[in-house]
Amino acid sequence: MEVELLLPLVRVGLMCLGVDSLQLLQAEAKAVCVAVFRAYPQQRTSVMDQVLAIITANSSSSGKQRPSRLFEASDAADRPLAIQMSAALLMEIVQASVQLPAVDAACEAITQGFRAAYGWSDYIWADLFGHLPAAKAAKNDGVADYKAVIDALLTDLLAVLMLPEWPAAPLLVRRFVKVLYSDKGLKHSDTAVKMASVDFTGQVAAKLCVEGVQADIEAPEVEHVLDAVKSAAEPSVLQGEEVAHDRLLHLLLLDYLAAVSGGHSNSSSSYSAAGSARQFWCCSILNDAIHPPRHATAPAVTREQLSAVLVEHRQLQDSRPPLLGSASVQLGLSRAQMVALVRHLNVFGPFGKGRATLTLIKWLVEAGSRQGPDPNPAQVRSKVFKCLGCIVDVDARVLRLPEVLAAVQAALEDDSISVREATLELVSKLITANPQLANEYHDVLRQASLDQSVSVRKRAIKSLWECCTCPGFTHASEALLTVLQRAGDQEESIRSLVTKICGSMWFASTSDFAGLSEGTTNKYSAGSTARSADLRAQELAKLCLMAYEADGKAIHVPLMPESPLLVTLKEILSSGSGSGSNAPTAAVKEQAAMWAGATEVAQALLGMVLRVSWYAGLMLGMLGCVQCTFTSYMATTVLMPLHHSVYVPSAGCSLLVPAQGMVSLMPASQSNNSFLCCLHSKRRETPRSSLRGQKLKIVMHSSGPGHAHSFARS
Repeated sequence: MEVELLLPLVRVGLMCLGVDSLQLLQAEAKAVCVAVFRAYPQQRTSVMDQVLAIITANSSSSGKQRPSRLFEASDAADRPLAIQMSAALLMEIVQASVQLPAVDAACEAITQGFRAAYGWSDYIWADLFGHLPAAKAAKNDGVADYKAVIDALLTDLLAVLMLPEWPAAPLLVRRFVKVLYSDKGLKHSDTAVKMASVDFTGQVAAKLCVEGVQADIEAPEVEHVLDAVKSAAEPSVLQGEEVAHDRLLHLLLLDYLAAVSGGHSNSSSSYSAAGSARQFWCCSILNDAIHPPRHATAPAVTREQLSAVLVEHRQLQDSRPPLLGSASVQLGLSRAQMVALVRHLNVFGPFGKGRATLTLIKWLVEAGSRQGPDPNPAQVRSKVFKCLGCIVDVDARVLRLPEVLAAVQAALEDDSISVREATLELVSKLITANPQLANEYHDVLRQASLDQSVSVRKRAIKSLWECCTCPGFTHASEALLTVLQRAGDQEESIRSLVTKICGSMWFASTSDFAGLSEGTTNKYSAGSTARSADLRAQELAKLCLMAYEADGKAIHVPLMPESPLLVTLKEILSSGSGSGSNAPTAAVKEQAAMWAGATEVAQALLGMVLRVSWYAGLMLGMLGCVQCTFTSYMATTVLMPLHHSVYVPSAGCSLLVPAQGMVSLMPASQSNNSFLCCLHSKRRETPRSSLRGQKLKIVMHSSGPGHAHSFARS
């Protein structure tokens, strides 16, 4: 065909790509464009320019809608996978740009033959990134949104990244990553370009994290397949020596693609795609054989050695029978297994066993730092931590990286509120479901609860409470004390949040709270759990002691009215005894439930006082008993100033004293708020038999700011 007719033919074919519901026509037009690109090397630049122009034009004409997509690929389960026809075209063009040299080719042609794929990949990204600064003007009519074009193309590349029929996808992604860390990407002077590049970096890093985790899961299965191949393969194939790990994987892959192109699909376009993929794999294998990885020592290669390697790989490409003989047929590997093999090759090969992911994360951390002579704007730094949050969603181990931990701590001191909010959201995403991360980051959350921003403080308090609902969290006491200290916050919404948290923890019969101590947390699972009044009373007593110790070494019993603990309790029970209103509103019912819970806890505290007093008489002078007595008495006093009714028992109320007896509470006089406690022995013989039947009169009265409380034995 005459050269003058090529470009009009390509242009007409490319116009078909923008026509919806004509998939067969689009597939044939794509095949024509790829064939022209392959057959006319001198016109490849013009063809590529036409392809890129049509792709961006179709994107601008589609507006906010996603570009037209076509079922052009199949996923690991052999189900249709929707990608853009334009993305499939670009991948096939890159795959068609290389071919194995002739046997008598010069050394340079052999060693540099695969460079064309790198060159055309770089050409594509250079063109798209070169127009990226105009992306902010995309709202104007007729202006292509290049960010949307790149985003759509990148999405499709990542979707087929580990599929055997699209070997150009990993190459395009690797070259894309190279452009990201350049003056056209993260180092660009334009803020919009930087934000787009940060978004792309996070997108690629998250996908590589997913594939890395999946590759680790599938590693035993891959080893099992390789062992089966070695057992089933003919000796002539193995050539009597140990075959390299990757060599077997490549042979399995080439046999699979030969079977696919021979009749796996009824579509001619699918046949050309599989055949092109097989040829590209052969060229890639040859390139890896000639150019070993950077960390490996490359010995000098002679002309004869190059020719021998080339002949060997041409035989791989031209060989029609299964390269592994009957082993490929006997194994009968499924498509899912082949995808696992390709994933293993890519993750542990070109993407460097996670090194690429770590590099991308370091780039993000660098973009989010305020250090250096020219730090990025706050909106870019905020975007960085949002992208890190997407990566953490798929692999929580990222949050434990030293670079990420240091970046989080530095970002919480950033002068921008949006950066601090995004950072705190990143931290809070996983710690609530991961006890180890919760224990590592609880100091960060406690620091954030003192932030100047209301939204940051509020999110930090929520996160601390969510950590306390996580079984295995060992810093619940410190976290709750930090929450209590915000009871005097100037912001009403934060005070309400503290009140709600403490009310549900102490006075609600069911709560998500997992407990204060490590031993307690292991008893509960995540989710709402029934919690007894005795348990809630013990936790209140422990927190009361911590609040007392936090106020200094000076003796200040009872706690002062401005103590955060008393302020919080007062807010919880601020509407009275809960029986003054019969209005069937949710607030009144909730308040009544709080008062009922407070009464249960108060009586449980009173029972704890009586039990501790009993044991104190048996173990006089023991330090542990003295501390326990002090803790229980002080916890009993914290509810006294609020309203004495929480300690007035109902008729016939009983409290159990373990191993000793039962205390019966009987109202003695409602006027002076006292009642009688009668201790009844459960057994005939008791170490304190002289106390059997003894009556204890406990007088409780609150007289003014001092809140004097007495527990007298009569």
